Amino acid sequence: MRRAIPAWFSTYGHQAEDPPAFPRLGEPAVPCVLVLGERDMPEVVCCNEEMAARIPGCTLVRLPACDHLPTLRALRAPETVRRLVLELAARVA
Repeated sequence: MRRAIPAWFSTYGHQAEDPPAFPRLGEPAVPCVLVLGERDMPEVVCCNEEMAARIPGCTLVRLPACDHLPTLRALRAPETVRRLVLELAARVA
């Protein structure tokens, strides 16, 4: 551990940040489905709408009764998410 810590700090000069992802959302060339819980915070809803608009051929699915985590049980929609994943997998198979 004593030798690992100094080596870890010595890598800082060699690290490069990844370019921001948001401007590159037009690059994917694969089918995409974006699931939006409409009860999420307004800024998250807006961001998801913008992402879907930037991704070529993206299918935006709006879940009116969901918040930020539509895959969880209870008031969310795990079965809808499951169906969407299976449909997407069938499209790319």
